[in-house]
Amino acid sequence: MIVRRTLVALSIGAVLAGCVTTVASAGVPRGMTAAEYRALMIRSEALNKLYGNAVTRLSPGTFAALYKAGGSRMTPEELNALVVRSQALNKQYGNAVTRLSAKQFAALYNAGASRMTPAELNALVVRSQGLEKLAASGVYMPPAVASSSPFAWGDFGIGVAAALGSVLLIGGIAVAARSGRRTRVAARIG
Repeated sequence: MIVRRTLVALSIGAVLAGCVTTVASAGVPRGMTAAEYRALMIRSEALNKLYGNAVTRLSPGTFAALYKAGGSRMTPEELNALVVRSQALNKQYGNAVTRLSAKQFAALYNAGASRMTPAELNALVVRSQGLEKLAASGVYMPPAVASSSPFAWGDFGIGVAAALGSVLLIGGIAVAARSGRRTRVAARIG
């Protein structure tokens, strides 16, 4: 009976020890200690930084978009070759449009850029980016709109002033001419 209790206690202890060991080593490959696995992961990250390929240098968002767009059906070598080729072509032939994010390009395309030639689209993007830089520098300030009225009161005031000046000038000339005649007539009589 004592032997039986001892065997049951040892069996329960072994099962519990196995569960604790399994939980503690979750994610660690068999045959490795947690310290060995951690050292392997640190070494792997360092090697990826030092020797990583074009795919490992992609941002997580870019990689996810590439993966969803068909990268999942490629071998790692094919995917790396595609990324390297794309980056080289963008570097060689890229323009302002190719430097836009996917979200910016979609917004531009939906706003009517699909009806533009590639040259027109590039010119629009370059002009927009230049104006944004100019506005951010504080050198250029967009003109302030004084009122929403379509009638230009400033131009009206200038026109009225010019008309009034013309009337006064013509009136002054008429008075001077008339008083000049009176002087001559008075001189003849006297």
